Amino acid sequence: AEVDVAELKYDTRNIGDIASFVKAWSQTSLLEKLLLNPNEDGAGAVLEPEKSGMPPQETASKTSSYDDGEVLLLIGARLAHVMVHTNLSQVMAKTELSMRNVDFQSRMLLASGRMPHGSVSLTLGEALLDARDGIVSGHVNVTDRLSLHGVRNDDDSFLLQANLGALELDLEYMHQSVLMVQVCRLVTEINSQRPEEVDSKLLWEEVDVVLSGNTIPSMINISLRLSEFIGQQRRATARALGS
Repeated sequence: AEVDVAELKYDTRNIGDIASFVKAWSQTSLLEKLLLNPNEDGAGAVLEPEKSGMPPQETASKTSSYDDGEVLLLIGARLAHVMVHTNLSQVMAKTELSMRNVDFQSRMLLASGRMPHGSVSLTLGEALLDARDGIVSGHVNVTDRLSLHGVRNDDDSFLLQANLGALELDLEYMHQSVLMVQVCRLVTEINSQRPEEVDSKLLWEEVDVVLSGNTIPSMINISLRLSEFIGQQRRATARALGS
């Protein structure tokens, strides 16, 4: 899939309306009408083994033979520009995420009784996460290329590589700066040939960190605020979908 520009706007204050919309589209009868189309010569009709004359054991054998096989899953997406605008109540208020030149590729081999293995790659040209007017605010800016690549082999060995050109982070709590980080030319590699042996490598050209006396207490408060907010949204969504 290739997309030039994608834009999403989301307001958590309307979580009930959004969840109701999702619930309406998840109704089985509506999905049958839209996808299965049972009114055209019986096309898409769901046949149970007893009604179709097929013995239950024959259906089970087909399912087991399918589970014994292997399935190759290929996913690829290229996005030239992605913009996400959200309103996260008073916690992070107006939050915007902008990403350019996103390239995602995944190749997974699924087999019954074995862990999936394959490779996953993500490349990001530049990105900006900016939160304003909230209890937790700040920005994370990737100004140079970010690439992630992971490989898992069928013998349970894996390789994880991460390369970052430049990153700038500024975190604020109650409109006071608590943490500033600048990273330039960061390279990370984790390699495991066996589960009990893991080799790791971390290289960087420049790392600058600015802390204050309130950094640790503020980080704890930020974690509590975000955990409370996420819990509230999860409970509100569950109530809206369950009603």
